[in-house]
Order: sequence, then C-alpha cells, then structure tokens
Amino acid sequence: QTGTNTLCVKVTTRSFAWKFDTMDNWTYCGINRDVTLFTLPNQYIEDITFVSENCVNNEADIRIRVQTQENMNKALLRLSIQDENGRNISDFEQTIPGNGICEIKKHLTNIHLWTAETPVLYILEAYLCNTKGDILHHISHRVGIREIKAVGREITLNGKPILLRGVCASEVHPYLGSAYTREEWQKQLLQMKKAHINFIRTAHYPMHPIFYDLCDEMGFYVCDEIPLASRGGEYLTDNKYNTEIEERTITTISRDKNHPSVIIWSLG
Repeated sequence: QTGTNTLCVKVTTRSFAWKFDTMDNWTYCGINRDVTLFTLPNQYIEDITFVSENCVNNEADIRIRVQTQENMNKALLRLSIQDENGRNISDFEQTIPGNGICEIKKHLTNIHLWTAETPVLYILEAYLCNTKGDILHHISHRVGIREIKAVGREITLNGKPILLRGVCASEVHPYLGSAYTREEWQKQLLQMKKAHINFIRTAHYPMHPIFYDLCDEMGFYVCDEIPLASRGGEYLTDNKYNTEIEERTITTISRDKNHPSVIIWSLG
C-alpha cells in the first residue's frame, strides 16, 4: 500500500511438518536463505518451462511453455535464444491466447548440447509486450539443451549412456552454518571436480539457487531432493499434511525444472 508499511518475518523452530526438515543434517535457527521483496506490473509472465528433446548430432527439438494470467489485455510474447556471446540462435513471436498459455516448438540446428564435460549454456529471453510493442515484463533464463532418458537400467544423456560418480552434499559449514555464499559453493565444487566427481545428491533438501546455477555452468549432474525426509514418514499417511507435501513438491520442481544439471528428482 502507498505510505508507511511494516514488513514482519516470523521465524519458528517448530513450524507445521517440521519433522520433514530434521533428517541427517544440522538444524539451524534463523533465516539462512535470501528474502527478496519485489513488485510486478499488472500484466506479467507467471512461469516458463523449457524442454529439449531428440538431442543428437548438435540438433534438438525444443518446447517452451509460457504462462501468463488468463483473460489479460491483448498482449504479445516475444522469445529469443542467444548464445553467451550474444549471438541470436532463434526467435519467436506469438499473441497471448485467452487462457494465458503459449507453447512454442522449434527445431534447432548447429547448437552445442549440454553435458557435464561440455556445459554449454544459452540465454532464453522472454518479453511480454502490449500492442504498441512496449515491454511490460522481461524474464531471462540460462538454459542447457540436453535430453535425459531412462533406458532399461541405464541413464542416457543425448542418446548416450552416462556413468555417475557421486556424493551426497549438505549445506553445513563451520562458520556460515547453512547460509552458503556463491564463493563457498564454487570452492567446494572445484574440489569435487579435482576428485573426478560428476554427480551430487542434495541430501535431503533443495539447495540455494546459486548451487544449481554453478552446477549448470561448471558441469555437474544433480539429484534434486524434495524436502520430505523419512523422519516425517508417519505424516505421509495423514491427510492433514497433504497440502504441505504437495506444496513442497510443486515449489521445488517449479523453481529448479529449467536447470540442465538436474537430471533426477527425489522425494527424499
């Protein structure tokens, strides 16, 4: 509201379903993640999903699903994919339909596929514009073009089997607690690279968003765990926790689904 406002944050050690958060890790009090207050225009992009398929020989099919509000004023969606040098790879333009959902498909050629050994990233730019072409909202994502499949007992990446040499990682630091910095994660990931580790399981919780950005750019495969640790196992058959379970699952996947490094989802 215009004028003087008060922003309050309540921190408790016994929130609803707290047992889900006490599995094989040190439990800290306080705020250990960034808290950001931001505003949006009246018309905005709610969600973007980027999927790449049939990735072989430097070619791929991509699907981009963009969600805006339903029955919004007539607007235009503009998408572009660029390499990290700013060279345009492809672009699209589409009018927003009444249900607010745009799905665009395209075949790309002469691209570099993402792997842990070749972690090439592209930049997806999304612009929501009015009929005059004025930009209402802009979102930028780094994406990797790759395809993961389970084939029998093998995991394939871009049609080829991969071997995972992995570790379980927890956000526990002697001085930082679980409030990790980018520099500390970068240091630890470099140590893992030197040990020929290519796979990390986030035991038993989703990591800070910076962790996934670094895994995308440095080249790691990630098993992303939703925070439903087994010490809260008795909750799983109690219907009053259904909303909590669904929200933890949906928010984790929604946040991390466009990271090429995430190749496995785990319920913890």
